[in-house]
Amino acid sequence: MDINRNYSDLKKFGITDEEDILTKARNHYEKMPRKKRAMIFNSLIIERYFNFQEMKEVSLKVLVHLSILFMSYPEKNNGFKFKGPNLTIEKKIFYEFSSSFETSMTLKHLFKTEEGSMSKRAFINYSIDYPSLSKGDYLALFREYDEVSKRKYNFSIYDNYLYIAEITGGKTSGWLNQKKLKKLIAHSGLGLNELNSLFFDISTLNREEFRYSEIHTKMLGKLGVKYEQKYYIPQTWFVFENIFNYLAENKKVDRTEILEEYAQRLFSDFFGGSNINSNNYDKGRNEQDIIIILEDTILIIECKSNNFTKIVDDASNIEEKLRNTFNSTIQYGANQCMRAEKYIIGNDPAKYYDSNKKRERNKILEISKGNEKKILKIVVLLNDYLNLAESSNQFLEDKTKEVWVVNIFALEKILWNLGSISKFIEYASYRCSNIQTIEAVSSDELVQFGYFISPTFNNFIPQNDKFIAVRAGNNFANWASEYEWIKDCKEFNYWINYQIAKGNCSKKQIEKDFNIKIIEP
Repeated sequence: MDINRNYSDLKKFGITDEEDILTKARNHYEKMPRKKRAMIFNSLIIERYFNFQEMKEVSLKVLVHLSILFMSYPEKNNGFKFKGPNLTIEKKIFYEFSSSFETSMTLKHLFKTEEGSMSKRAFINYSIDYPSLSKGDYLALFREYDEVSKRKYNFSIYDNYLYIAEITGGKTSGWLNQKKLKKLIAHSGLGLNELNSLFFDISTLNREEFRYSEIHTKMLGKLGVKYEQKYYIPQTWFVFENIFNYLAENKKVDRTEILEEYAQRLFSDFFGGSNINSNNYDKGRNEQDIIIILEDTILIIECKSNNFTKIVDDASNIEEKLRNTFNSTIQYGANQCMRAEKYIIGNDPAKYYDSNKKRERNKILEISKGNEKKILKIVVLLNDYLNLAESSNQFLEDKTKEVWVVNIFALEKILWNLGSISKFIEYASYRCSNIQTIEAVSSDELVQFGYFISPTFNNFIPQNDKFIAVRAGNNFANWASEYEWIKDCKEFNYWINYQIAKGNCSKKQIEKDFNIKIIEP
């Protein structure tokens, strides 16, 4: 029997157990040189990104993670020269392994979790979904975390971004020897030690040391894996998630300051700096991150950047851990917003100061007749916290269900699309109204907003108690593509000008290294 034909139709043969799938994958790929595997894996990874609708049975994240696992399998020499693979058939086999594994993994988890549980939603995000961040979003994050990256990597991720993007951008097979990789980043100034810090060394593994559930941990801070003097790099910028998660595991004070400063700039650009009040302390010395005063509306903003719990599917206490972290992050931020609302309504005028020290503080804000204004409460996050942000009102305490929880980059795209304060107030009012019947399949705020601006929205908003719900698909997030392209270009242009101004490289060198033409404004 043609073994390829067997593997290319796993579902037909009833192979549905995770371990059985991985055993057959090991048997298949151990007979294949890693160089050939890399070509197959990255060919499908690139194709999956551009052909989502035709390949939606398997997520990009599962493809990337399984490719890393399969690359860790040793090469077994059976004494015969390996015959070149049929790329079409081998992509089909990799696709079948991946889609079957994803289905098995998901069903296994769903069967043992209760409907509506926090871990059910979080597991899907942790194991299957990449965050909705563009290349420009990651570039902006690396700029904000530049000093952090210098401490953790001993070099600047931001300054070397274009070299990193080049080796993940689909221009190679993703399997490079040390000489080729050093040539690609020759002008970056990175030495071999710095370069190797971006890769997990699989040559140190024993047979049973590397499991799919460990990939998140093993790949934290890494672009790919290395074996001796060869490197495997998945060809997608979504591997930048590994680097960002590593940078975000820094001191809480760094994370908080970075998020608050980013949020302040974003709100100042949209609402006008004179309307933004930051680092406010009430007379009881309680801090409120941002208060925005408009003509008839007050926005109370709390920024939260805490790290969230990793998901271990076989952990008996995962629901408890998630709940505890949710309470200390999202729920705590919602409570702070409610406290500020109560203070503003209950005090006329409500006075805020620049310090929590009574003897050294100055009044910086006074709100009169706050009880006559609409008050909207928003918790802004650094990320989606395992998909718990978009529908957090399902988990918030009853008294705080009218708080909107949103990640900073989704909020940035929404502000761009709306363009006016009145339209933003309309959307924020909707998100603060505790409607629980419209949910994004991927738990993405961009989908929620896409449904809101679609013609469907005005015609169909089920009430909470009518046992009718809308599950909005990812196509509702397509509106964000234009802004992502704009931001990619904006951040890239800023990066070029910044590097030239710092003297890190010249315009001519950038054009030569990356085969681009820089047009002067």
